[in-house]
Formats: sequence, C-alpha cells, structure tokens
Amino acid sequence: RQRQMCIRDRLNDARVVPTEKDGTPLFMFKFIRKGSIYEKLGLKNEDIILAINGFTVDSVPKALKLFETLQSEREITLKIERGGQATDFQYYID
Repeated sequence: RQRQMCIRDRLNDARVVPTEKDGTPLFMFKFIRKGSIYEKLGLKNEDIILAINGFTVDSVPKALKLFETLQSEREITLKIERGGQATDFQYYID
C-alpha cells in the first residue's frame, strides 16, 4: 500500500498530454512540479517524448504497456524533443 501511494504521488508530479508532430501522435510533459522527480531527472515542461528505449509512444495503450515493461528495466533511454532539438537521457536504476 505504501509503495502504491508513492507511485500515485509521483504520477501527480507531472502531466503527460497528447500532442502531434508531423502528423504523428506523441506525448508532452506539462505541469512538472518544482522539486519533483521529473525536474530532478532533467525534464522540463513541453518536452515531447519521441521514444523510450527505442520505442515510439504514440498511443495510450502503447504507453501503458511500455510503462509496465519498464518497471523491470535497469537502464532507460528517453529521447525527447526540447525546443526543436532531439536529446537523449540515460537513466540507470539500482
């Protein structure tokens, strides 16, 4: 129960909203709370998620499936677009 609350709190620290780029549906970070884990990971409002571990996230079902899969990963690569430039973030999980 404690872990479930912690995850829910993390999910409330930012919103991921649908957006579109060149006709492709994607998702964008919005409303990242100051001091949140998202901010500490280097993410900013209006960062567009291009790929996670090489997979394009272009639908809600795909995002949910990927989120489930990522819970067992030790390394995550997040490709985002910020200000028109693509950037890769590497995260290592203990």
